Amino acid sequence: MARLFDDASSEYLYINQAVLAGEPFAAACWFNVDVDNLNLPLMTISTEAAPWEIYTLGAKGYLAGDYLEVATYSGSWTSARTSTGFTKNKWQHMTGIFVHSTSRRVFINGGSKGTDSTSQIIGAVNKTYIGASAGAGSTFSGMLGEAAIWDLSDWPGATSDDKADNFEKILSSLAKGFSPLFYPLGLVAYWPLIRGLNDRVGGYNLTASGTTVAAHPRIIQPCGVL
Repeated sequence: MARLFDDASSEYLYINQAVLAGEPFAAACWFNVDVDNLNLPLMTISTEAAPWEIYTLGAKGYLAGDYLEVATYSGSWTSARTSTGFTKNKWQHMTGIFVHSTSRRVFINGGSKGTDSTSQIIGAVNKTYIGASAGAGSTFSGMLGEAAIWDLSDWPGATSDDKADNFEKILSSLAKGFSPLFYPLGLVAYWPLIRGLNDRVGGYNLTASGTTVAAHPRIIQPCGVL
């Protein structure tokens, strides 16, 4: 079971803690939107209130193209956008990679890569949201599941760019439905959102502001040793 969010009721999940303090990191989740004319935040790590410092993944249904976007904010916005858009009422996969202060990458279903190289240094952050923007100013509408965050500093590579390149190699598998648990290197938080709100990895258990249980996307889970 995934989690259903009603934007009319401003529903979201959160923890009063930043799962990660900064780059390089990657965030991913499955999403199924039920409207395509709104700004729909999927995952956010930010300050809880102004002055804002923000990392965020979102579906930009209110703009032509219905693209996905990863963005940062520290006095101004900078963002990377996918080359193709999302589809309403369909499960799809989103990944955002925050490589360093001059590199962000975004993917839908493991492809349609978008990049941004604008310089943006993000200060201290202290809250993590699923289904909401910073301060819950905007909220998601539809279903979310399988949210995960990786610390890419643990990945192989001489530079953050190299580490991000290596992480990209698993995106096609994630988009086919393989669980983040197949890729534990640097995995710091994993919320399946199957009924409960607990983190399977790092203990970053979520609190709900609304939301209800809903149908889950098809996910391939690792098998235990018999």
